[in-house]
Amino acid sequence: MENSLKKHLGELAGIVPQGFALLIGLTYASGFLCVFTFLDRFGIHESGEDFFRAKYVHVGILFLLFPVSILLPFLLSLSVRKVVLNLADNKGADESSQKTQSMGGQEKQEKFHVPVSSILIFMNMCAVFYIFFFTPRDFALKRIYIFPLIFLVSFLGPLLTDNFVKKNIVPHKSDDFAKYLRWFFVLVLIGALDYFAFKGYLLQLWKIFWGDRWIPDGAIYYFILIILIPFTLWRTNDRCKQINHLRAKTEMRLSAICLIGMFYFLSIIAFALTVYPAIPVSKGGGNYAESPCVKLNFHPVPGLLPVVNAVNPLEQELSTSNNFVIVEITPSSLFLARTNDNGGPMKWQKMRDLPNIIELRRDSIDEIVYTQTANTNAGE
Repeated sequence: MENSLKKHLGELAGIVPQGFALLIGLTYASGFLCVFTFLDRFGIHESGEDFFRAKYVHVGILFLLFPVSILLPFLLSLSVRKVVLNLADNKGADESSQKTQSMGGQEKQEKFHVPVSSILIFMNMCAVFYIFFFTPRDFALKRIYIFPLIFLVSFLGPLLTDNFVKKNIVPHKSDDFAKYLRWFFVLVLIGALDYFAFKGYLLQLWKIFWGDRWIPDGAIYYFILIILIPFTLWRTNDRCKQINHLRAKTEMRLSAICLIGMFYFLSIIAFALTVYPAIPVSKGGGNYAESPCVKLNFHPVPGLLPVVNAVNPLEQELSTSNNFVIVEITPSSLFLARTNDNGGPMKWQKMRDLPNIIELRRDSIDEIVYTQTANTNAGE
């Protein structure tokens, strides 16, 4: 037993570093492709000159947030629910998931049970965490007590509800009444908290997910493509169980890998064009609606007294006007856009009406002045 445990730990110690390295590489590559695709729509093609950037890891994490914080917990919840149903049908009882209590010399077994309402509460907590990244910078600060309350209720609610039901409801009422009480807790308490948490932003969230047209043109495509990856894995594994020929199994798995690679690449494109532009810049995204406006001070021109050459109207506007935001910074260049160009940053989120980009060499700029004024560049 000891030898097998040591062998298992040794194998695990060898797999974990490789898995971690693969995850970091996948995160970085996903972030790089996303930023490259996003900036290419603006006409900026210099992101590749600085290949090693921490920003790509940050964007890659944003890309993987949905599968890690929503999809994976949902699939695990389905797996747990399947175990519960199997136990209820006596098709695969797991001794480690049962508690044996001795009462009066007799053994009483308490079956492992996870209510659907508890799973829904858990998924709601994951969804609130994910949706938070799409809200404006000061949105959560205005509801500073609601978001922590949702997490607290999500953690303690199912436990307190189950204890209350077992002690006060089940001895006097039926199990169905206890089930209805759990659902009442979910729909009334959790539903009310979610509503007040995102009140005033629900329509914007729907536009991010579906778009502003009858035909969907929003983040729904990213979610569908990501969901197709585990679906393809499940279908491939299910079909391989029905095939006895080793070569046919291998070919089917290789075909699935190619299909998953295609879905993954398309999901990056969809994320870069629909999800990433909806995440505020303050949270690592590409929504410039709350980005600070900037003024630029240029290096003095030799032989001239004014700091800015009056012959160049663009430099004069950049040094006096407060109507520019920085879209991207590279080691050699600074890319800016006027906040009133093509409807402003709120319109840019749709990735259809984009601003004209102004590129300046960084060595020509002496100083960048940021103006932290709320909603100065939101557009009309």
